Amino acid sequence: GLFEVPSSAFTLTWSTHRERWPLFETWTETLGKLSQSGQLDRAQLLKLSLAALHRDFSPMQLSSFVNFHSSLKPTEEEKAELVESYIELLGSPSPKVAAFAAKSCLGVKKLDKEAFLRAALPAMRLPTKTVAGIVLKAAQRFATKAPCLLEPAVEIASEALNHASREIAEEARGWLGSLDKKYQPSSDQEPSDAVPEEITLEFDGIDSRWVSLFDLKTSAEIPGPFAYEMH
Repeated sequence: GLFEVPSSAFTLTWSTHRERWPLFETWTETLGKLSQSGQLDRAQLLKLSLAALHRDFSPMQLSSFVNFHSSLKPTEEEKAELVESYIELLGSPSPKVAAFAAKSCLGVKKLDKEAFLRAALPAMRLPTKTVAGIVLKAAQRFATKAPCLLEPAVEIASEALNHASREIAEEARGWLGSLDKKYQPSSDQEPSDAVPEEITLEFDGIDSRWVSLFDLKTSAEIPGPFAYEMH
């Protein structure tokens, strides 16, 4: 079908053809109207467009499926039902898809924040700063409100230290530095008492205290559903 094979169906725009054919409609417009009239299953269109983002399509075609899905304007309830698919797409090698997935996840009220942070780690290795910025800010916000999320949040930030964007790297360094100061033992504390036991970090089996945050290594490749390379 349209969502399963390489094509230019969803990349065509009305400006290309409407002057010559006034009644011309794009596939996005046509499917949207049929969905609104109940002739096509809206839920199925949402799922199919997300499934297409897992395929080895060109960046342009992937972008067109992102735009189609967004054109349907999923409700909060629909996003909640699709959240597992959004989380899976955080690992996409396409910056456009990963950013779309991150924004969609953050639009879900009852988001599993830990699952989001752990799934978003590969996105921090993408060269563009859009998705990295979205995920890094979310990690800081989540960890501030819920200390139990400090471990995955710090892992996100430590990965950001090596990001191609200097802005992203500096933001991560600043946040990690603030944590280092916050949890540094005072003169009357034993180092082992400075960090609450429940937020002691463990990476690769090594007990890592806040004072050594900048030594974190998280560049190991994480296997995921996206094994193909982008065109």
